[in-house]
Amino acid sequence: FNRGGTWAGAVEQLKKYHVPVFVRSRGDPSDGLEALQQRGARPWPEPEDPDAISEILGRSSPRREPATDQVELFANREAGTTDRHAVSELAASSHQTPDYARLLLQHVRSYVGTICVEPRRVEHVASELGVPKTMAQTWLTQLVDDGVLEKLHGKGYVVAVRDSSTPSDPHTIREPQPSSAYPDRTLCESLLGTARTYIQQICVEPRTAKEVAAELGVSRKTAGDWLMRLVDTGMLLKKKKPVRYVTAPQYNMQQELPL
Repeated sequence: FNRGGTWAGAVEQLKKYHVPVFVRSRGDPSDGLEALQQRGARPWPEPEDPDAISEILGRSSPRREPATDQVELFANREAGTTDRHAVSELAASSHQTPDYARLLLQHVRSYVGTICVEPRRVEHVASELGVPKTMAQTWLTQLVDDGVLEKLHGKGYVVAVRDSSTPSDPHTIREPQPSSAYPDRTLCESLLGTARTYIQQICVEPRTAKEVAAELGVSRKTAGDWLMRLVDTGMLLKKKKPVRYVTAPQYNMQQELPL
């Protein structure tokens, strides 16, 4: 933490060049890893094939001219106001509207993979991510269907075992609150930071909570909770009659980027 060339290089990338920086998502936590994530670094989502790596690094789309509906994220350089990994994903997307639901689920997959290294009940996952239990259950079910997780009936959810030499133990369940690997609700804050970046784009024009929920692929309550928190921070403005949310002008500056 705060020493050496590796630290200086990572911080420079995050602060000056705004490119994605990944930190390991497994093993023991450290002050350096936690501090880098607070500055915008993302947990490495453990891709399993070259296509997944390309998608994570934003290489699946051809290079293109910068689009004005994407560039406002780069204009906001205030610390803590943007999720830089999410910015890179949006900048690398095609000229069509990004699939926010898919992008958000990628982050959720990474976080849940970290939480469920041991069997975890849905209540624990919901608490770690700071979302309603029903939302956590929806994500967990999706990840089970995708083969990412295994559901141990009556025991919770665990990352799917792909190496038979290291089987999971379905008989031991520890439910720390919050996770010892991510103290101070870091995962919750990271998820909100990602959602905040996508909502900033979605709400360039006034949008209802229902519309935002549909764009993100989340429940109305989950979207409503996030929207109200962003209203409290001043990033969103809440309009009435009908109730809609729009990105505040200071967070919606558009300018041309150098090629």
